[in-house]
Amino acid sequence: NTFDCDVNEASLPLDSYSNLQEFFGRSLIPNARPVNREPNTMVSPCDARVVALGRVGARGSLEQIKGLTYSLRDLLGGGDREPFDRVVAL
Repeated sequence: NTFDCDVNEASLPLDSYSNLQEFFGRSLIPNARPVNREPNTMVSPCDARVVALGRVGARGSLEQIKGLTYSLRDLLGGGDREPFDRVVAL
């Protein structure tokens, strides 16, 4: 279990995946990961670790995946800049 994934959450048996891409894009069994619907919460649709914490810069960009820089607005799918000015990136 190199990647520390709970294979019991997968909707298919482990040997059904022919490569890592298929495994990491797998469907999960129903209710494997309930979504927190409380206000003022942020959820992540992926298995991940927090490796950086800080405020979003004046240009609205953050270093996110494998050293690549993304616009917070594009990453979260927003249009109006105002709500993004108050976000703290995790």
